[in-house]
Amino acid sequence: MSTPSPRIPPCAPEKLTITSGAVREGEPLHKAQAFTGAGGGNISPDLAWTSGPAGTAAYAVTCFDPDAPTGAGWWHWVLVNIPPSVTALAAGEVPSGALVARNDYGTPGYGGACPPEGDGPHRYAFTVYALREAVPEGAVATPTMAAFHLHALKIAEGTVTGTYER
Repeated sequence: MSTPSPRIPPCAPEKLTITSGAVREGEPLHKAQAFTGAGGGNISPDLAWTSGPAGTAAYAVTCFDPDAPTGAGWWHWVLVNIPPSVTALAAGEVPSGALVARNDYGTPGYGGACPPEGDGPHRYAFTVYALREAVPEGAVATPTMAAFHLHALKIAEGTVTGTYER
């Protein structure tokens, strides 16, 4: 019997509970969370989460649209290495010490919801990860590479999903 890789959790991650005034499960996002090109404010939402388990070294927050017409979804936000003492973000906040990765718009930071007009509602999954170690800075060159590391390092996670359509 082989020994599991030390980078892959040996069991399912624990669950974090996420709350937000701007993102409610299955409900439309506020206009403030939409991309400027969709008439929005392009402001990341407020998020709060339950503390991660013992051994949490950092948190990460992502926003992903699995309905984007790309064949691979769309990363709207990747924020990693949030200090373990932080369990809430105000709208538009990036805590000191956090590493802001590029989104699929090609810019660092939050890129709001912007589904194609007439494409129907898209889902925007805001996920918080508790990580057993910080993500290496070079691991956030692309959102997909960052996600690879998040999945390998997570010890707990939670998701709240809002919708948006134009």
